[in-house]
This record gives sequence, C-alpha cells and structure tokens, in this order.
Amino acid sequence: MKFPKGQLLILSVKPEFIHFDNLFNISKRHRAFNASIYVTIMYGEYTDIILIKGGAVVGTFRHYGDKITPINQQEIVKKANATDSGLVNGFIVDDVLLNMMLTSFTQTPKQVVTFEETSPEDFIKSLEQQKFSGFLLTNKGIENNYTLIHEGEIKYTMFIKNISEQRQDFIDYLNQNRDIVRVLIFEEVPEGIDQATPAQIELFIKIFNHLFKEFGKMLGGTLVLKLISLSLRKVSTEYSFFNNFTIDPDLNFIGSAVVSKEELIQGFARFFNLLMDSLGTVSLGRHEEIVKRVMRDYRFVLDELDFFKHIKISI
Repeated sequence: MKFPKGQLLILSVKPEFIHFDNLFNISKRHRAFNASIYVTIMYGEYTDIILIKGGAVVGTFRHYGDKITPINQQEIVKKANATDSGLVNGFIVDDVLLNMMLTSFTQTPKQVVTFEETSPEDFIKSLEQQKFSGFLLTNKGIENNYTLIHEGEIKYTMFIKNISEQRQDFIDYLNQNRDIVRVLIFEEVPEGIDQATPAQIELFIKIFNHLFKEFGKMLGGTLVLKLISLSLRKVSTEYSFFNNFTIDPDLNFIGSAVVSKEELIQGFARFFNLLMDSLGTVSLGRHEEIVKRVMRDYRFVLDELDFFKHIKISI
C-alpha cells in the first residue's frame, strides 16, 4: 500500500531497528518532529499504519485485503518485536494530507465511484456543477492518492511521487487503467478524529481502579462489585468499547480499547455518572468525599481532557 510521499524520515528499515516507544512519544523527545508524520510497516500479508500529528499519535491502523481497521498501538509493537521481516517507511507530511488520511481510514465515504459507466471527464464536471467541497481518495492497485476540492475546483492532487494543481493531470491519471480505479468521495476535511492513546486509556483505568478500591473499603467488596457490574453492563450498551473491559471479584478493572479520544472521555464520564447514581442510593453521600479526594490527585490532567464537564459531581 502506497500513499503520497513527503519529506523522507525512515526508508526501508527493518522493524527490529525501530524503537517504537520513542516513535510514539516523538514530540516529547524531539521538538523538531512536532509535525505530521505517517509511518507504514509493510509485511507480506498486511501493512500497519501509524499516523502522528503535532508529535502525538492520532491513529494506528492495519490494512488487510481491501480494508483498513483501527488497532491498538501495543499490537503494532508486539508484531514488530516478534518478526525479523517487514519494512518500515516514514514521511513528514502536511496537516491536510494527514487529516485526509485519518478521515478516509475512520469515516464512511459519501459515495464510491468507478468508471464502467461514466468517464473521468464527466465525473469531474459533475463535481464542478455541484460546487463540491471535500476531498477524493483514489485507489488504483496499491496506490492511494488524495485530491482536495473547494467549490468544485481542484486545488491539487497529491500523487504518490508529486503534487499537481492541474485538473487534466488528475483526469489523465483516472483514465490510465481505469478499470481498476475507485474514487471515494468525502464531503469535508475535518480537523481529524484523535484516537485515544494507550496512556489516556491507562489513566482512566488507574483512576477507576483507585475509586473502586476505596468504595470497596467503605461499603464492602461484594456490594461494590454488584454496583460496578450493573453500571458496566449499562454503559456497554451505549459505548461498545466497554465490552473489552472487565471487573473481577477483587475489584480489579482491566481492559483495552481502540476508540476516539472524545468517545473515551464521554464513555468514562457516563460510566462514572451511572456508578455515582447507584452509590448514591446506599452510601448516604459518603462516596462523594472519596471521589473528591481521589480525583484531586488527577485534577490537572482530567481538566485538560474536559472530563469534569461531563460528570455530575463538582470536583
């Protein structure tokens, strides 16, 4: 799988020579890399993709067959550490390209166009007549090119090896081997959907484990386990990523997820609110003092995540 190339960062290096923890935290170590970067790890059967924006990982994905699906960072590292095959390539790119890649990996296109019954020329004319704004992802074999369009006008196409502002260059590309060309239409270029990082997920796990243990001391493990389990089942119907989380009889809360940062925050806030409602019926308000005491230790980072805006208790 190939994408438009930017400034070369890593070229055909074996995974064993890449320190992935450093790569995932590149902005903390190198201010010069506080930029948009994509990294591909090509294996025989699939390709893993890492998207980095502003020096922080915003998405990790696996391309297999004709599908691109989100995966955990840990899964990428586990595969890379367990094999002596594969090639790692990385490029520094502009924010617009990274946003288009991220959107095309996580969103459903408005439409998918092929050219059995229409010509590339007529397709482009229809976008011009509609004054379409958004972007196109063009698949041709292993190539993936991105075209930015504003009010029907092609601003530029990012081909694998170059960028062109010429409308005809894009049409000519579509006409070459047009029987294998697919164009995916996306209506806008959002800022991007930031995938929650493992550190953010671990933060919530740590906080909730701390809360659960304190509630257990106050009310007894059996009762607290029942209340947590009820709240966890309820929140799992609203936020499916909670299906990957479990609570054991010792009140150990474990799990992992591939989810956007926004959904992670809203989901844990909903879980928190459900649990507070349940505890409120049995604790006579004592649970609120525990919450305030525990949350005080994490106030700064939770405030940065806007977590407190979504919960019922004032911290």
